[in-house]
Amino acid sequence: MKLWEYLACGRPVITTAGPGYGETVEEIGCGLAAEPENARDLARQLIRLLEDPDARRKMGERGRTAVIQAHTWGARAKELEQVLDMAIAARRRTLS
Repeated sequence: MKLWEYLACGRPVITTAGPGYGETVEEIGCGLAAEPENARDLARQLIRLLEDPDARRKMGERGRTAVIQAHTWGARAKELEQVLDMAIAARRRTLS
């Protein structure tokens, strides 16, 4: 949940590279990923963000949009409702 909370603020994030947060941030284009336990890489990513205000703005917008579209309680409730509707329809077919 923390990543989505950070992204909801409309700011880019820097995460640890690799599976999980790093892949998510890169897929959405809402921040940068630094190599784990690599202070130089973290500094390099911070400098990239500091030097490019337009990229920061766009990353922040993409992150906030991703949260609003798919990671709010309302969005999760819709997903659950769809799953339940499909389960009910499948159950009805098996009982017919």
